Amino acid sequence: MLVILLMLVALPVAEAQQPLGFSHSAHIGKARMQCTDCHVGATSRDQAGIPSIRKCMLCHQFIAKDHPEVVRLAEYWERKHEVPWARVYGFKKEAAVQFRHAPHARAEIACAQCHGEVSTMTVAVKTVRHTMGTCIGCHRENKASDDCLACHF
Repeated sequence: MLVILLMLVALPVAEAQQPLGFSHSAHIGKARMQCTDCHVGATSRDQAGIPSIRKCMLCHQFIAKDHPEVVRLAEYWERKHEVPWARVYGFKKEAAVQFRHAPHARAEIACAQCHGEVSTMTVAVKTVRHTMGTCIGCHRENKASDDCLACHF
């Protein structure tokens, strides 16, 4: 059972195709925003969450309104539809892994440690491969629980 579970955790997530060319480097690098400005759940919830169209439009109704991707974003807003963003990171359901962001944020684990240097990316891509070994190694290095039930349900 454990060997099967290890194999399932290590399976790669397919490359995400995004509906809009969201530039992390423009937001984090140039505009000096923080990851948690948009992913507000990262510090307080299990999931960091993908920002709603409302969150995007709080700024983009005024900023960069003529940029082609912002024009496309505004079209979703006008139709009252959320942008159907594709997750870049995640675990397959069969792995029975529940990653919780909040404890990692409280432990001051940098977002880049698990998500790569997103601040330099035009569009977020998967650059860090999560395996049971990388998670256990990090847990041990940071003196966090390596009990199976800490991550698996």
